[in-house]
Amino acid sequence: MANRKKAAAKGAKRRKRKVKKVVRRARRPRLDKVDTAALQAELDRRTRQLDHLKAARTALAAKLAGLDKRIAGLWGPGRKVKPRKLAKVRKGRGGKPRGGATLNNKMVEILQAAGGPMKLLDLVRAVQKSDYPSKSKHLRSMISQALRRDRRFKKIRRGVYKAA
Repeated sequence: MANRKKAAAKGAKRRKRKVKKVVRRARRPRLDKVDTAALQAELDRRTRQLDHLKAARTALAAKLAGLDKRIAGLWGPGRKVKPRKLAKVRKGRGGKPRGGATLNNKMVEILQAAGGPMKLLDLVRAVQKSDYPSKSKHLRSMISQALRRDRRFKKIRRGVYKAA
């Protein structure tokens, strides 16, 4: 029993030690409390550092130009070295049509014009024949998802839908 009490006491001490350590950032001095001589000294130091960095950049640019010449020499005369292209951000294929009807609205129009339920493939063909602009390779999947998600469509049975 005594051992349990000792173990519990040790555990309590450990828990007390594991207090969160707050990371404190160094406070910047307020400018109204800094004298002008110190400000001028800091400005001079940063100016010297900037001059040093500009000189280093110029030296690296000269090295890079030398490397470009060596690379061009390896390719042979007349061949230009193509600079590497950065990865392009992939744009979507189609997106929403601008100013026109959305896919869901177009499907509602088609189903209402049909007057009754339609099969999924018939609806896909009707959308393709209509003036709806789509470059999608997966139009059938898009239409089936829209039929499941939009409450304006009612499922009659498997693969057959009507306008609600």
